[in-house]
Amino acid sequence: MFTVVFIVRDEERHLPKALASLGCIPELVVCDTGSRDATQEVARAAGARVVHHAWRDDFSAARAFAESHAGHEWIVRFDADERFGSTLTPGLSLYEWLVPHLRRAGEKGAGQVFVRRRYAPGNEHWFPRVHRRGRYRWRHPVHELLQPVEGVWPPSIAAEGALILHERSARPRPYRRILEAAVTAEPADPHLLFHLGQTCFEEQDFSAAESWLHAYLGGPPGYRFHRSEAWMLWGRCRAARGDSAEAFRAFEESARQGPRAEPLWYAARLALERGEWARARACVERGRVLAPPRERQPFGMDDVPYLLDLRLYQAEAWEALARELASRGGWE
Repeated sequence: MFTVVFIVRDEERHLPKALASLGCIPELVVCDTGSRDATQEVARAAGARVVHHAWRDDFSAARAFAESHAGHEWIVRFDADERFGSTLTPGLSLYEWLVPHLRRAGEKGAGQVFVRRRYAPGNEHWFPRVHRRGRYRWRHPVHELLQPVEGVWPPSIAAEGALILHERSARPRPYRRILEAAVTAEPADPHLLFHLGQTCFEEQDFSAAESWLHAYLGGPPGYRFHRSEAWMLWGRCRAARGDSAEAFRAFEESARQGPRAEPLWYAARLALERGEWARARACVERGRVLAPPRERQPFGMDDVPYLLDLRLYQAEAWEALARELASRGGWE
C-alpha cells in the first residue's frame, strides 16, 4: 500500500485541484511549512493527516520529516501545482492505476517507480515519483535528489499509462538564496553549481549566471546533459550581453555535446538578428534534421533526457526560421 505526501505552504488555490485529481487513496500526509492561508483546512477537509515542519530553507529535510509520518511502505510524492492523469482509461484513479505497478515492483525487488511528467510545454520525461521507505535518503536543500542509503541503487521500474501534469505558478521562490548557502558549504558540487547558474539565468541576472556557470563548467561534469545545458545558457547570457562571438562558440559547444537542436535554434535566431545569413542557414540545416538525443533510464529503457525542449525537434520550429530567413533574402 502507499502514502501520498505533499510539502506545502500557502497553497489554498492549487491544493484542491491536486487532491481532487488523485481520487480515493489509502493515506494522505500534508506537511505544512508555515501557511498563512487556508491550506491546512483544505488538506484536513480532504482527509489528510496534517503535520507541521518549521521551514529552514531545506526541501530535503522537509521531505524526510513528512515521509517519517507515512504509515505505508511506498511513498508517492506530489506538489500542489501538479495533477495526476491516466492516459489509459479516463477517470482511472491513482489507486486503480498504481497498485498493479507496485505489485510488479515488489515482484522485481524494485525500490523506485518512474512515471511520465509533463513539466512544461515541450518538456515531458520520466521522473522518479514513487519510492520505498527506508531505502533512500534525500540530498541537497533544493532540487533535491534521492540517494540509496546503502550506496547501491535498487532496481527501478517504469509505470506506463499515466502522466503527472505540472502547472508551475508564477511567484517568487527562495531557490537562489538556498543554493547560494548550499554552494558555500559545498563549493565544488556540480549539481548545486549548475542549478545556481540556471536560477540566476531565470532571474535574468546574467552576470551572476555566467559566474556560476563558469564555476560549474570548470569542475566535475555531474549529470551529462547539465553540461550541454550549461553551455547553452552561457551562450544565451553572452548573447544578452552583446558578445555574439562568445555566444556562437558556446552554442556550438552545447550542440556538439548533445547533439542537441536547441542551441542551434538559439544560434540561428542570433544570426538572424545580426544579419549573418550564411550562419543562420547553416544552423537551420543542421538543426532541422536532428532527432532528440536519448539516454539510458534507470529502469533500462532508452528515452529522452529531462532537459529537452521537444518543440525544437519538430519541423514547424525550423520551418518558421527558414521562412524568416527567406523573407530577408538569406535563403538561396
